[in-house]
Amino acid sequence: MYDVRTIFILPPNEQELKKRLLKRGEDKNSQSFKTRLNESLIWLEEKDHYNYNIVNDDLETALKEFEKII
Repeated sequence: MYDVRTIFILPPNEQELKKRLLKRGEDKNSQSFKTRLNESLIWLEEKDHYNYNIVNDDLETALKEFEKII
């Protein structure tokens, strides 16, 4: 039998999510950006269906939390 753990890694807030998407070269007025943002917000609504939530505010801290879980 497998020990399955579901982990959702999320941004600290919606503002940071937008900022990170824009850093990936998206134009905030493009349809692609709007689509990605909307899809991301829908995914965030599902976070409570996971066993663990890790807020990726600081990479080192998030990695340590991840390592504790696995």
